[in-house]
Amino acid sequence: MVKQDELTQLNRDNASLLTEANQQQREQRALQQQLNKKASELDLLQILYAKSEQQYASLRTRCEILEKASKRPRKNSKG
Repeated sequence: MVKQDELTQLNRDNASLLTEANQQQREQRALQQQLNKKASELDLLQILYAKSEQQYASLRTRCEILEKASKRPRKNSKG
């Protein structure tokens, strides 16, 4: 048979464990929110990076075209 003092101790232990579990759930929710925020920031940065890569490629192409054009001999307009 379980003694009264053992039951009292078990109730205290259960209350302590419940408090700890609730605290861990709060911490987990906070960490999940932080993770979601960081994931959104990462998505945005990846989009911005892709756009900058496209802009770089476009500017590089324009630069190459201008370099080729500057090396071509020019025709004299004075005939």
